[in-house]
Amino acid sequence: MTVKKTIPYKLRTGIPALMLAGATLFGGCNKEDIEKHDVDLPWSCGYYEQITSANVQRHLDDPSVGNVYLHLYQVDPDYASKEWTKWTAEDIHHKLYGRTLAPLVGKDPNRVFGRGNFEFARGVCPRADSLWFTQHGWTVNQNQR
Repeated sequence: MTVKKTIPYKLRTGIPALMLAGATLFGGCNKEDIEKHDVDLPWSCGYYEQITSANVQRHLDDPSVGNVYLHLYQVDPDYASKEWTKWTAEDIHHKLYGRTLAPLVGKDPNRVFGRGNFEFARGVCPRADSLWFTQHGWTVNQNQR
């Protein structure tokens, strides 16, 4: 003797839909979202105190920080542009890119970005360095076009 259980059609389609709707609600209650903010670290030619390795790492370790921006600013545009034009291709590649900016961006390339405009002498910045600067958010000689 076999027992046949038949479920009416309306219940057969409704119950799985209710189960699916209920299952989606469970994932949303687990964790509170932390409000994230971005940090802007100002620096300029000759003023690197804010963009030390320890300072950038401290902001990256903070769970409330989204992105860290290394913001190249110019207090006096005439002074800054005169200072950057004194840099040679070797200075740009070894000092600025190699020793300063690449290690900082390398800490977390998905969260550390650049802002601002470098005003080097025309034709001095190596092409590879110029492309690297622009890929990470800075502009190079934007006002000299």
